[in-house]
Amino acid sequence: HLETSNYTLVLLNSPQTFATSHVSQLKAHFANDDVLFQGVTPGLVMMVDGLEEYFIDKIVDVRSCGHSWQYLICWVGYRLEEDCWLSGTDVADCDALDV
Repeated sequence: HLETSNYTLVLLNSPQTFATSHVSQLKAHFANDDVLFQGVTPGLVMMVDGLEEYFIDKIVDVRSCGHSWQYLICWVGYRLEEDCWLSGTDVADCDALDV
């Protein structure tokens, strides 16, 4: 919000939560150092029709959201902090749902 110097973060794991903070409360993000964190590698990305696809390791949890479902997704090659909730429509064609 330019007029107030506030930023609103959309938190993927908490879709009903919107954290709004003044710019003075925010800290710069620095990417992980690959030398210090050698075991952390992103999952494979496959390009299909110009769209990126990430591989799902497993579906950790499921919850009701209104008249539909949301799934907590664990991604191949990513840490637990990277798990996120996706709507049922986002994962409708996912092989992980067939297991």
